[in-house]
Amino acid sequence: MWIRCFVVVCGLMVLPCLAHAGPAERPAGVSVVATDATSAVVSDLTLERAQEWSRLGNPEIEFLGASTAAAVGDSVAADILENPELSLSPGIVVSKGDGGNETGFHGEIEIAQKIEFPGKRALRKAIADGTVRQREVALEAFYGQLEIRVRRAFYEVLAAREILQLREQQREIATRFAEAARKRADTGYGSDFEATKGDAEVLEAERGVRAARGELAPGRLGPA
Repeated sequence: MWIRCFVVVCGLMVLPCLAHAGPAERPAGVSVVATDATSAVVSDLTLERAQEWSRLGNPEIEFLGASTAAAVGDSVAADILENPELSLSPGIVVSKGDGGNETGFHGEIEIAQKIEFPGKRALRKAIADGTVRQREVALEAFYGQLEIRVRRAFYEVLAAREILQLREQQREIATRFAEAARKRADTGYGSDFEATKGDAEVLEAERGVRAARGELAPGRLGPA
């Protein structure tokens, strides 16, 4: 539900989108480090900067802000009396006399001021003020939901980065053990089974690294 919430994200995919944003579109201090052709890791990013970035150019915030401003304008207009109306009706008057007919100008000027039934303007003002409060509450609710979604996405990215680092360490260790097992097998101090097992562990570790990078791919992490 868009109040729509942001959210969003916030159909926003806030943190992964930072990986594709240009330098001018990122908050100060945010840099992006590519891990491969299809994934990226956001570094030097704080939660406060992520929250700030998520509000920049957000169409939902702009829409709710404009709706609130329009409601405020309606509230001000509801407390203003209508302008008086001035009407002019020009005409000609013909007078008959002994000396003949005389023609003269004759006009009517009318000023009218609409007077509302007591309490009607107060009711209209109260309705307009209620609309303003509803729009303000909707905007605040959107901010709250957006903050929750960005916080969730932020910590998901942090967790995914830690997992990726662990997977890469596992791959490095498996690679070293496989190389050692292969050398032992080549020199006759080990069996081919150990070497094959080491190669299989390297492949398994590599799959783990790819899976961890996939969790950091743009579009995989973000507000749900």
